[in-house]
Order: sequence, then structure tokens, then C-alpha cells
Amino acid sequence: MVHLIAPYGGDSAFRHQLVLEEGWRRRWVTTWLFDGDQVVWPVRDIESVPLLASQPMRRFTWRARQLHRPGLEFMVSTGRQHGF
Repeated sequence: MVHLIAPYGGDSAFRHQLVLEEGWRRRWVTTWLFDGDQVVWPVRDIESVPLLASQPMRRFTWRARQLHRPGLEFMVSTGRQHGF
């Protein structure tokens, strides 16, 4: 099972903005890119998403005179490269 929600004990000032009543997992959705097409899944069905077949939604590019250099960084915890 993929855990998308982790307890957060920090600033609770924004918690009142979250609408977590019955059925929120059906209303909240995630968007994935497969073969160039965007596919939307409800959070409640996230386990059925074929994650390894998806593509990045955004590319990490840069140009001359850009003040920051986005790119990919290898993370040992996942064994993959992640964008920054």
C-alpha cells in the first residue's frame, strides 16, 4: 500500500482549510501522464495506478543566464533520480 498522507505535527493554522469530511478520498484526485495523455485518478484508487509506466509531468530544463540550475539528483532512499 502506498501511503500518501503522513501525520504533520507542525503549524495547525492551515488545517481548518482542509476539507476532510466523508468522501474526501473520492473528491481529491491525482493527475498522471501516460503516453503523452493526462489521466486522473481519485486518491482512493491510487493503489491501482501503474506508477512505473507513468512519465514526468514536467521536464527539468535550464537556459543561459538562468539564476538557478534545476536538474536531477539520485536519492539512495528510492534508488532513482528526482527533480530539484
